[in-house]
Amino acid sequence: MSKVVKRMPWDDAPSGKRTPTPMRIHDLPDEQQYLLLLKPRRNPNVFWEEDEETGFVTLIYPKNLSSFERTLATVFKPVMELRRPLDSPGSFIWLMCDGDNNIATICTAVDQAFKETMEPVLKRVVGYLEILAKRGLIIVGDDPDEDEGQGREEEA
Repeated sequence: MSKVVKRMPWDDAPSGKRTPTPMRIHDLPDEQQYLLLLKPRRNPNVFWEEDEETGFVTLIYPKNLSSFERTLATVFKPVMELRRPLDSPGSFIWLMCDGDNNIATICTAVDQAFKETMEPVLKRVVGYLEILAKRGLIIVGDDPDEDEGQGREEEA
C-alpha cells in the first residue's frame, strides 16, 4: 500500500535554499486572523528563572492538589510547587510571551530561529500556547481593566 503525499507549491524549492512557509494572515478565516493578533502574556503568579549559560527557562508554580491529595499531604508533606524545565523552543516562546508580541510575530520569530525543526510552525506554536494557557501559565486575550481591583482614595 502506498502513501499519497500532497505536494505543496513551496516543496519544489531548490534544496540549497529554503523558502519560508507561507503564513499570510489575510488568507486565513476571520476567527483565525483574530487569534493570531492576540498577545499572550505570562501569568504574573508564575515564577520563572532563566539559566544564563543555556538560556533555558524553568517555570515554578504551585501544585493544584485534589481533595484526596490534600488529605495525603497532611501525612506525607509533599513538595507544593512544580518546577518545569522548558526546552529551547519552549523557552524561546516563553520569553516572547511578554504581552507586546502577538502570536503571528511569535510564529515568525520561531520560524526564523528554528527553521525546519519547528515545522509546521503555526500549528506547533499555537498548540504549545494552548497547553500553557490550559495550565494557567499564560494569559491569552484582551488586557484586563487597569482600574480593576484598585480602590479609590477617600476624600477627607
